[in-house]
Amino acid sequence: MEKTVVATQFNMKKAKKRHWRGVSKKLPMVSGLDVKKKEEEEEEECIREKEESQPKEIQGDAKSYHNRFDATSSQSATTLMLSTPKPSEDEDESGGALRYLSVVSLEISTLTTSLMPDHMEDPIVAASVCLYSDICEQSSPDTHIVFIVGKDLPSIDDHSHVFALPSENDLLETVIKFTKRCDPDLLIGYDCDRLSWGFFFRRCNALNIRAYIDLCRISPRGDPTLSPSGRLTLSVWRIARSDLKLRSYDRASALFEVSKRKIPTFNQATLSRFYTEETRKSRSLLADILLRYSKSNIDILLGINFFAITAEMARVYGIQFEEIMTRGTQLRVESMLLRFCRRLGLFAPSITPEQRNEMRAPEQLQLVMEPQSGVYFDPVIVLDFQSLYPSMAIAYNYCYSTCVGGVSQSASLVDGRHDIELGALSYRVPIRSLIRLTAEEKVHISPLGSVYLKWNEREGIVPKMLREILAARIMVKQAAKGCTNKRLARILDARQLALKLVANVTYGYTAANWSGRMPCVEVADAILGKGRETLERAINMVNGRVEKYMGARVIYGDTDSLFVLVQGATMEEAFKVGKSIAEDVTADNPTPVVLKLEKVYNGCVLQAKKRYAGMAFESEEEKEGKFDGKGIETVRRDTCPVVAKMLEKSLRLLFNRDFRGLTKYLDDKLTKINELPYTDFVFCKEYRGDYSPVAHVPQAKIADQNTAVCRYATPLVGDRVPYVVVDGRASATVYSCVRSIEEFLHNPLEDIHYAYYVQAHITAALHRCLSLIPIRIHWEPYPKPMCTTPGCYSDCPNLICADCSSSSDSLQSLTIQSSRISRTLSTCRKYCIACIGCPTPSLSSCRSLSCPIHKLLVSMRRNRSTRALFGHPMHYHTAELDF
Repeated sequence: MEKTVVATQFNMKKAKKRHWRGVSKKLPMVSGLDVKKKEEEEEEECIREKEESQPKEIQGDAKSYHNRFDATSSQSATTLMLSTPKPSEDEDESGGALRYLSVVSLEISTLTTSLMPDHMEDPIVAASVCLYSDICEQSSPDTHIVFIVGKDLPSIDDHSHVFALPSENDLLETVIKFTKRCDPDLLIGYDCDRLSWGFFFRRCNALNIRAYIDLCRISPRGDPTLSPSGRLTLSVWRIARSDLKLRSYDRASALFEVSKRKIPTFNQATLSRFYTEETRKSRSLLADILLRYSKSNIDILLGINFFAITAEMARVYGIQFEEIMTRGTQLRVESMLLRFCRRLGLFAPSITPEQRNEMRAPEQLQLVMEPQSGVYFDPVIVLDFQSLYPSMAIAYNYCYSTCVGGVSQSASLVDGRHDIELGALSYRVPIRSLIRLTAEEKVHISPLGSVYLKWNEREGIVPKMLREILAARIMVKQAAKGCTNKRLARILDARQLALKLVANVTYGYTAANWSGRMPCVEVADAILGKGRETLERAINMVNGRVEKYMGARVIYGDTDSLFVLVQGATMEEAFKVGKSIAEDVTADNPTPVVLKLEKVYNGCVLQAKKRYAGMAFESEEEKEGKFDGKGIETVRRDTCPVVAKMLEKSLRLLFNRDFRGLTKYLDDKLTKINELPYTDFVFCKEYRGDYSPVAHVPQAKIADQNTAVCRYATPLVGDRVPYVVVDGRASATVYSCVRSIEEFLHNPLEDIHYAYYVQAHITAALHRCLSLIPIRIHWEPYPKPMCTTPGCYSDCPNLICADCSSSSDSLQSLTIQSSRISRTLSTCRKYCIACIGCPTPSLSSCRSLSCPIHKLLVSMRRNRSTRALFGHPMHYHTAELDF
């Protein structure tokens, strides 16, 4: 049977029938070190064929790139291209994709009244399955159906995707038979730990149904409530957590982020009510919701290009599909490194934990300058070294195979009394060879005194691998530029991303001195030290050529980037100076070290290390810059949205030097802070799960409350827990005022603690930026509640003050405002009905925090004007608004 690099534990019969296009058949796995000599000859033949088949323009680019390293290397082919050939435009669209990868998405509804169902007590009453037999090629599912328990369901007989079953056992057996017949490779659910497949297997186990054994492709092993052997079970929220930057990992937020589509969010108790009502609308609504849930799982993964990226990573790295998600970056580097070793007839040592623990500690750190904090209205040039650490390894030939010890060990080497320590191992170097190489100047000494052979004596394995990775990435990116096929472009983008990621983590593989498989402190310190030295030389060059660079000076440097201030320069002059600096620094360093002009900030604030923001322009032709923030509240997810929005808007006005507009904006926003939707004040902080019992952590408090109500409702480790801080008594602590979203929405009398948000978060974030210039923010909260009547600012402990309670004008104003609220609620209701699919009294049960209609609905329901109207002494109507 043909070998493939990508493998996901497919059964052998199935693999024989399928034809995997675009997957290299000759690229060996890590475990293939004992491949026969005949296969090696076939591999070399395949390399030559690939060379000849490459288009001329692509070969030219790769050749020029190799010439930067070595004039003799242009004739050597890029081995990595064996697994990353350039597809032709007239090739079938599926030529580079992973073929016949089948997935089944499952979402369930249970009969429960709790936040989360109990598999021992709560039965499954409905289940929706969505099947894709070839996920990388299909735009719509092969099968998309719902199974509902019920002997007679006249209300949904006209629904072609709904099938009624007499009992829960029949539903479970039907889902098992369906899944077994489809034989999917991946089992997908949004939350497979508490719902979906996880709950399905636990419920089957509780009812003594052999779901786990029946769905195993190979001999069952492990926990029968987990993923069946031979298949992969994926939780979509965990993938969204690693690939998307969201404040909340709920389904609605993830789907809206990738496709800008809204979806209603109901908990299991609400779905259970839809089932128990046994009406036409409720049953149809339940079926539609489950269908949309099961389909949305696939839509989210397709939106982030998950399947193509994972397949390309597995193909490039030569590891299994599953290992991309379950293993770390060390396996990726090691897989490629061992194949290079085998090709050169070398073997990698196996480092034991004891040897690793005895290895000396690293001594080098990257350069992170203390910034010259301030607000800069002159252009600030941002220059970045392209692939700094891989470039250091290539330029100076840093590798395990080229290191011959350190200068400090020379005496021991000459005397022959001790072995030289290299990483976690010891060895002896032929002293005559070392003396000869030193006399011929074929050795290089790193900043910390380690000695390495130059490339003209021996090219290291790590530099060779990185050189070919970067050359391969250039070829793939060049092919993607002229690609008009969208699907092929996504595949090529995934391929270049895989190459980029493995190049960037190669240094980390050599420096993993705590859990690494083959760490070497000499190589890691050499790469890091040379990168620091290169950045320092660039800083000294810029600061030492004041006249040439129009008085430019470095105000901040971080690992591989420079921030250069050019006072009094225009944007055109700043770009010219930036290009000149990039060219001079690149020429001052060996190939392939390249300093690139990344962007120019026209307005910039440097707050502290790794905390800055500015209006970025990437080219001179750009008319409007893009707001770019790093490390401040505009991009941090552990704060509330109102802080991020106000800080970004304030900085935009500041960079435009609109100080009057900034003052007016802050005054208006802080005065009307209570008119913002509650979702702008929601904190979403990550739950760790290992808190101390005496720790006053808000997310831990919410988790304990949920667990007290339902033991299965405890947040998962890594999930983000939403909460708000309400206004309490004067002596109340912030921790005592923390409320969950459900608790806050069910108590309309509790209000947001606006003073806490303004003083502790909004003004604090603004102060950290605006204190760098002579601007001061002073805000005092209103000491007492005010009258609800529009235009009246009298202090009043009740909703209406004494003057307004006897005034017909206040009654008229409240009536007008209440009518506006009623019309707004009616409009929002129409949008909700269109989103959900049918009118239902459970519109208020939707908890989609990303939905703007939900925000408006809650704000209107909690508005004090309506309560003030019905409490007005001159109001005689008894009817109330429909909330």
